[in-house]
Amino acid sequence: TFQLGACCLGIGLVGLGAGCLADPVSSSKMYGMPLEASSPALSWVKVAGVRDICLGVGTLALFFFQPSALRVFAPATLVVAASDAALTIGGPFPAPFNHLMGVVGIGILSVAAWFDPTLTTEGEGYKRISG
Repeated sequence: TFQLGACCLGIGLVGLGAGCLADPVSSSKMYGMPLEASSPALSWVKVAGVRDICLGVGTLALFFFQPSALRVFAPATLVVAASDAALTIGGPFPAPFNHLMGVVGIGILSVAAWFDPTLTTEGEGYKRISG
């Protein structure tokens, strides 16, 4: 559960961020603030995209090189997702729903990281999943 969740979170965040950079107008709808192509606020969608790419790369790097650190990093990422969700509540559908689903997924990963027995010894999680 933990391994699949960490990979999905990392890849998903990189994809989400790339989408924000490639098409910020469409991505703005997902964030609950549909914007026109000429809106100066599109820069903030791109900022969120860069943030998500960095969180995704960080998740994948920790998963492969220091998986036990995800016990702290995943809950920290949960704070970001919960903040996004709180900011979109009351906004147009599906923005709040999308963010709440992210909160649920990252919450499950956070719990799974603490209960995964392969993360009890430093670096042991990577050894068990890679060979």
